[in-house]
Amino acid sequence: LYLHWEGEPPAFPILLAAEVGVGFLAMLIATLITRPAKAEVLRDFWTKVHPPGVWGRVRGEDRRAAPVLALAGLWLALSVFVFALMFLVGALLVGTWGQAGGLALLAGFSLCTAWGIDRRYRYGILFV
Repeated sequence: LYLHWEGEPPAFPILLAAEVGVGFLAMLIATLITRPAKAEVLRDFWTKVHPPGVWGRVRGEDRRAAPVLALAGLWLALSVFVFALMFLVGALLVGTWGQAGGLALLAGFSLCTAWGIDRRYRYGILFV
């Protein structure tokens, strides 16, 4: 996965802007070209799984409060995970192996953190 650059690899701000820009563009295109799920499909899913989050009209009469602290922790941990993976791919392509190792460790740690928060929430250990 090493791109051979003539001379020095591009500066970090250039790589950062390119990775974030391409990632954002891919997310935007995927969002715009896919159709939203039907309401009854979402209701069936929510009834079977009861995922955390703000499901509004989908959850119907069930008005349990969303665990805001757990959701914020999951959001933070998974955001770090996604960005670490994005930068990890870039580091592998450019060939900065030390940076790639550090980013792989960060991605693993943030994924384990998200998993721990999710398990505590699902088993009722995390009271929010």
